[in-house]
Amino acid sequence: HKQSSVAPLERQPCTLRLVLRRDCSLTPEQVHALHAAGLGVIDVERDHGGYCSIGRDNLLGVFPDPKVHNLLSRFMCTLSTQVTRSGYSVLLLANYSSRRIFVNNKIMPKNSSIFHPLHEGDTVVLFESDQENILAYCVAEARDGADIGILFASPLVELDAAGTPTPLSELDYRTEYDSLREAIDSVATSYSRTTVTTESQGTNAILTMPTRVNLHIRLATKESFRLWSASLTVLHFTGHGNDQWMYVEDPMSGAAVPVSPVEIAALLPEKLSLRLVFLSSCASANIAWAFLSRGVRHVVATKAESELEDKAAIVFTRRFYTSLATGRSVQEAFDAAQAAVANLHSTSNPDAVAQKFLLLPLDGDHSAVLFPPVETRALAHDDDDTPDGFPTQSQLQAEEDARTLSPSSPPTSLAYESSVPSLSSGFGFRNVDMYRISLLLQRHRIVTLTGAEGIGKTQLAIALAHYTDLRQAERHRVRVASVDGLIARGDRGDISEDHCVRLIMRLQEQLRTMEDASLWPALVVLDGVDVFGSHAGWVARLELYLSYLLVQHATVRIVLTAREPLPWPPLAVAKATYTVPPLALLESGQVLAKLLDRPLRPRQYADLGLREPEVVPAASDLPALLAQSPVLQRTQGIPLRITTLFHDLEHNSP
Repeated sequence: HKQSSVAPLERQPCTLRLVLRRDCSLTPEQVHALHAAGLGVIDVERDHGGYCSIGRDNLLGVFPDPKVHNLLSRFMCTLSTQVTRSGYSVLLLANYSSRRIFVNNKIMPKNSSIFHPLHEGDTVVLFESDQENILAYCVAEARDGADIGILFASPLVELDAAGTPTPLSELDYRTEYDSLREAIDSVATSYSRTTVTTESQGTNAILTMPTRVNLHIRLATKESFRLWSASLTVLHFTGHGNDQWMYVEDPMSGAAVPVSPVEIAALLPEKLSLRLVFLSSCASANIAWAFLSRGVRHVVATKAESELEDKAAIVFTRRFYTSLATGRSVQEAFDAAQAAVANLHSTSNPDAVAQKFLLLPLDGDHSAVLFPPVETRALAHDDDDTPDGFPTQSQLQAEEDARTLSPSSPPTSLAYESSVPSLSSGFGFRNVDMYRISLLLQRHRIVTLTGAEGIGKTQLAIALAHYTDLRQAERHRVRVASVDGLIARGDRGDISEDHCVRLIMRLQEQLRTMEDASLWPALVVLDGVDVFGSHAGWVARLELYLSYLLVQHATVRIVLTAREPLPWPPLAVAKATYTVPPLALLESGQVLAKLLDRPLRPRQYADLGLREPEVVPAASDLPALLAQSPVLQRTQGIPLRITTLFHDLEHNSP
C-alpha cells in the first residue's frame, strides 16, 4: 500500500469585518464616540485576537442618556472567528440580547449556543428603535489592501545596565501624524474624468478616483508590531532608533524597550500582509533587515550612523504618502519625497539630508503601485456634467468630511483634540522626572508633586497628563482641574466647612466624576491643592473624596501639586510625595535656548555676561554656551526665573 501524506493546511486569517453603516440614526458625535470605542470598524481577527463581546457598558459613551442606555441589553452579542477544515477562518455571531438582533432583515434567534456565520454583504442590526436602525453594520471583506498603520513610540528615558535613566529627546510625532493624515485627506476627493467612445457602448465617461486609504494608529509595542504585520498593507514606525536597536515603549513606565533586528524578525507572524514598511527613525537601515528577511519587498529607512531631523522627516513623509495615495509607484513616491527634502531651503545642506533616506533593497523592483486608482464607467450625457452614477464634488467632500470625523479603529487620543491644558512654550527636559513619577504611580495611587514656587510643579503635572492622554484608546480619559481656578472671588480666605463642600462639588463637576464609573478617567490631576492643607477638616474632606474615587474605580491614579505635602490623616490609601528638583545647569541652558529659538543678538550676549564668539554657534551648541552665563546660573534652575530672564532679554534687545 502506498502511504500518502497530506501537508497541514496553513491557517488563513479571517478578512471579514463589521463596518458601521452610514444610514444609522446617529449624530456625528455618536459616530465619533463609536469609533473612539473601537466599534466603528470591528475587525475581530486583527484588533481583538479572534473574539470580542458587545454590551451596554461598551456603548455608554455613545448613548449617555439613561433613557436610551437602559434600552440596551447588558450583554448583546459575541463575535468570534473559527478555523474550518479547509484552513480558512469564518466570522461567527452569537445572540445574547434581550432585544431583537437582525441579520439580513431577519430576526436572529436568541440562543448563546447558536453561532451564525456572517458573509460579505450581510447586514447586522444590533439595536433598532421606532423602526429606525440605530446601530447597524455591513459585513465587508478587508481585501482592498488600503490600510496604513502608524506605530509611534516616544519613550521618556533609556535605562542602562544598572537601571539608571537617561532622557531621550522629545519627538514631534503629533506633527508627523497630522502630516500623514493631511497627505491622505488631500487627495481623497480628487478625481479625473475622461471619455471613450465605442460602437457597441457609445460614449462613456470614465471617472478615476484614488483608492480610499484607511489610517490606523497605535502605540508601538512588541505586540502591536506582531498584530499589525499580519493584517495591514503599510506599516509606518515613528520613534527613536540607532544602528543596533529600534525603541518601542514600556506603556507603564515610559522607559524605552530596545528591540534588535533579530528580535523583530522573530516576533513577526509567519504570514505577513505587509507590502511596505517605513522606518521613520535615525539610522534604521540595519533594522530594515528584519523585514526584508521576512519577505517585505519595500522598506523605507535611513542610512546607518545618520540622524534624522524632525523637519526633514515630516516633509519626506507628507510627499511620500501623498504620491502613494494618488496611485504612483513606490519608487516614484520615494523619488518625489527625496526631491522635496532636497528643496527644503530651511535645512542646511538639504541634498545631503535627502540622501539619508533609502529605499531598500537597493537593487529591488519598486515599481509596484500599492493604491491603484479606481475607475468607474457611466453613460455620458452631452448636457450633464455629472454622468449617471457619478458622485458630485460636493458629495465626495461630504463623504470625506464624515470619514475624517470618524477615524479608523483602533485609535488613540492622538487622533483627537486633547482637553488637557497646553504646556508653556519653555517647558521641557523633565523626562527623568516624568519617568520617576510614573514609577511611583505604579506603586501608589496618589502622588503629590511638591516644591518651591516657580519650580514647575504645574507644568510637570500637565506634561504627565499629556503623556498619559496620548496613550489612551479613548478620548478624555485624563482630566485636569485647577483648584485655585475653582475658588470664587468672594470665597477667597473663607475656610468654613460649607466652602470646602462647595469646592469639592465644583471639582466633581470639573472632573465629571459624578457620571458612570466606566467613563471615569485613567488619570486625574488636581493642581494647587495647598488650600486644603490650611485646615484639618479640609484635608480630611479632600481625602474622603479621593478615597471615593479610588474605591469606585480600581485603576484610576491621582496626581496632586502643592508647595508642601498635605498633612494627611492616616488611611489605607497608598500615597507618595515627589519633590520636584531644580533644573541642572545644562538643562537650564536648553530651556533658555528653546525659548529664544534663534541665535543670540550682540546685546543679549552682554546682558548674559558672555563674550560674543566670532562664529555664530550652532543650535546644538547654544545650550552649553548659555550654561556658562553667570546671569543664567543665578536663576538656580528655577523654570519661572528662566522664563523671566528670557522676557528681560527680549525686552532689552532691539
